[in-house]
Amino acid sequence: MQRIPVVFGGSFALAITGAACAQVNIVSVARSTHIGVCVHVPPDNPNWCSSFDDSNATTGLWSTGGSFGPGASNETGHANGAVWGGQYGTVTTSYFDVSCQSDVWVESGGTGCSSDAAATSSMVVRFDVGSPTFASIDGAITNVGGSASVVIAPVAGGISYSSTAPSFNTQVLLAPGQYEFRAGTAASSACAGACEHNLVVRMNSRVYFDPAPCAADFDGDGTADFFDYDAYVVCFEGGACPPGKSADFDADGTVDFFDYDAFVVSFESGC
Repeated sequence: MQRIPVVFGGSFALAITGAACAQVNIVSVARSTHIGVCVHVPPDNPNWCSSFDDSNATTGLWSTGGSFGPGASNETGHANGAVWGGQYGTVTTSYFDVSCQSDVWVESGGTGCSSDAAATSSMVVRFDVGSPTFASIDGAITNVGGSASVVIAPVAGGISYSSTAPSFNTQVLLAPGQYEFRAGTAASSACAGACEHNLVVRMNSRVYFDPAPCAADFDGDGTADFFDYDAYVVCFEGGACPPGKSADFDADGTVDFFDYDAFVVSFESGC
């Protein structure tokens, strides 16, 4: 019987800078994997099925996986199936790291023979963002006949980021609120008569968090205080501006009292 080659990725090595400052709180974690396969070869083996399920709802590291490969035959026909599913994931307030895999192979020959298989792996993390925070998202997907996706979405509705691409690397700004990170793979196939199907879906993804720069920290020293106010006034009046900063605070292309007012509002709000 043919076996599916298993290549199950581990976690990425993460370089996280300043992530501990991002105001992210984990609300809930739901991880799950499912695999199942059945073969049908009448009259001797009308239904031969195997399945496996696993789930986890805690933060930190979790790893699981399983596989089945039943087969049956008689004088006139045969059916085979092989299935693999698994997940490796870590959830912290600084980053999420998840690898999922769903592979199936089904094959049959002969009148009345059939096989079917399915594999899914998913992780859903609900989290609160307390202050404007950058979420950096990157990863890769190998998809031959199944489905895989990575999504960050506000619980209130809409989509902040979504990808099913072979590779992705981007950064999105998350406003304060509650969000869900959803990642997973799925593959399923059925084969009857004379046929063979092989589906392979593998996904590695990671999200790590950094606080968005505070606009009121005009001199860039990490705190918002009257030195920032003085630095903006000097810049606004035509003096030297801190590196990378401009008196055009509202970024409308002109420097006027609307910029001054915008800075004062930001300064009074603090960081």
